[in-house]
Amino acid sequence: RKVKLRAYDSLLEHLNRVTWGQGIDIYWHGQSKVPSIRDYLQMCCYKTGAIDRMVFSLAGILSKKNNKKVSELENFGERLGICVQIHDDFSDVCSVSKKENRNKSIGNDISEGKKSLVNIFALQRLSEKDAKKLLNILNEQTHDKKKILQALELIKKSGSLEETLEFARKEFDILKTKCVKIFNSKYGIIMRNFLDAMKKDMETKYSEMEKDGENN
Repeated sequence: RKVKLRAYDSLLEHLNRVTWGQGIDIYWHGQSKVPSIRDYLQMCCYKTGAIDRMVFSLAGILSKKNNKKVSELENFGERLGICVQIHDDFSDVCSVSKKENRNKSIGNDISEGKKSLVNIFALQRLSEKDAKKLLNILNEQTHDKKKILQALELIKKSGSLEETLEFARKEFDILKTKCVKIFNSKYGIIMRNFLDAMKKDMETKYSEMEKDGENN
């Protein structure tokens, strides 16, 4: 009974976190104010971070781990969720430049006016004039492909993709180190392979986008 109550408490806590995080993310759409990197990461903690945190929390509770171990698992899950969100943000922007996507719905994060890590880095790094152009496109929440491609060019010009990729690499490396302390050898290897796969996927998408740009 005690285990069930702990599990229910964890479930309710994390569902509340997800609702809060998703609400913040949607609220930022179309807003002129650009959130800080710290605010963005906090939003991720309460969005995708909370989903993965819940999974690891319930795994620890249902396997009757002590509070310290559950806390370690929760912290790992939360940080993993942040990486998943960054991977998703990065992948969305990289997909815009693919030729095969030119006749499809592209740049969902741009058309939604999403304040993703890629977009925040770009808005921070661009000149005032270019940052205003990008912010205006984001705030329009447009589906105009020409404007979406214009936003992509501004993002690429800013160097935010490289900065996001480097940020993600550091996070992946931190999590790989934590794997050794938290998981046994079998599951530690599985988790490290998963992290390596996400990092490689981001690097591949970035490389493909660069090649696509050179061929245009």
